[in-house]
Amino acid sequence: MNDIKSSLDGAFTKYLKRADRSQQRMVSFSAKSATLNEAQVHHPAAPRQFQIQNAIRPLFGKGSPKEAVIGDHPDFAYLKATNDITYHEIATLFMDIESSTRMALILNLDEVFKIKNAFICAAIEIVQTFDGHVHRIMGDSVMAFFGGRGATKEQAMIDAFNAASMLRYFAEKVVIPQLKDTHTIESLGIRLGIDYGSSEKVLWSSYGYPGTSEVTATSFYVDVAAKLQHNASRNEILVGQNIKETLEFPDELLHVKQSAGASDPFVFPNHTDGNGKPMNYRKFAVKWDEYLNCSNFSRAVKDLVSIQNRMPDATELRLFLFPDETFAVPVEYFPCSSAVKKEMWIKFSLRLSLQSPIGTKIRFAVENHGREAATHENSDNHVKDYTVENYGQMTFEHVEHCRYRGLHYMTITFFPPSGEATWKQRLGIYVE
Repeated sequence: MNDIKSSLDGAFTKYLKRADRSQQRMVSFSAKSATLNEAQVHHPAAPRQFQIQNAIRPLFGKGSPKEAVIGDHPDFAYLKATNDITYHEIATLFMDIESSTRMALILNLDEVFKIKNAFICAAIEIVQTFDGHVHRIMGDSVMAFFGGRGATKEQAMIDAFNAASMLRYFAEKVVIPQLKDTHTIESLGIRLGIDYGSSEKVLWSSYGYPGTSEVTATSFYVDVAAKLQHNASRNEILVGQNIKETLEFPDELLHVKQSAGASDPFVFPNHTDGNGKPMNYRKFAVKWDEYLNCSNFSRAVKDLVSIQNRMPDATELRLFLFPDETFAVPVEYFPCSSAVKKEMWIKFSLRLSLQSPIGTKIRFAVENHGREAATHENSDNHVKDYTVENYGQMTFEHVEHCRYRGLHYMTITFFPPSGEATWKQRLGIYVE
């Protein structure tokens, strides 16, 4: 698989260049006549592009690019300008460009606009990459919903989590390096907050009155996503406890936030209920790079895994789902993309890029997580080794039964006859 980092770099560059000062034409009105000054006319419209979506969606098993829309969620737009209400679960993401205000003190305003808008354009496309819906753009912030009538709660949360992780990668590996080189800006970053509210906890309705209204969600869990974003440090993703507990993430992936060297476990402000009892709603910081390492994205870029430990590019690794042990009608599964139903079977198919010496070992190691797996000895973690036994053997297949809810890992390690591992690939599999 080719490195797609250059495609992501190119996408951000295009968003920047579309508002280059040399191409800008400004709008001006005469104070007396309120007519257009023909010498100064408006900025050209932004070109629509799908470069980010085209690069990333195939890695997560998603189809054609999503068209750009903003505002009322299409699944609840029928509520607009009515007094009707409905309840439905949703995952919410807030992203804020941190330190963007300071840019106005060190750069020309047209440069500030160009940078902020390019970043927001890219962020919108990343949200759409993971089937999210952009609800609002608020200055240097983006609010998005994930899920709706046609999505399971697991898919809504997975898509939101994937979008947040990809935004974090994009900020660190694409935006910040480009701006550091072209604008000597080193302090720019992002803060991200995501959470999920179940159907009985999220009310959809129309605010305002006909002609001036907006369909949106009313919920503690929508509001707390914004609080999580505010609680986040620069270049940090914070996740609410609903997402951690529902998807049952490994503890090593989501850790308690640290502030000033001390544990900072609860969303601030720590609101109290009607009886004066603190909510004590927990927040967790995300190891986003470790997470993306468990997806196909880690094989498409070269700056997440060290070159020494990378699986060879020409090695083919694919996953297939089957409803039963007849192993008929396979459906391809993309790591970290969606949740597999319990009791399904999953086949890991590995084809090496080069002939390996006899005695080479391929190890498949299962690492289970979550409450169900924890009831078994060692969480039912286990290992299966396969050995190259004859010249020309290059394909290895391994099958597992999906028994426990949570995010689980399969790690495939390559051992030459010398015995020392030369590469390994960890894959994330969600089970609902």
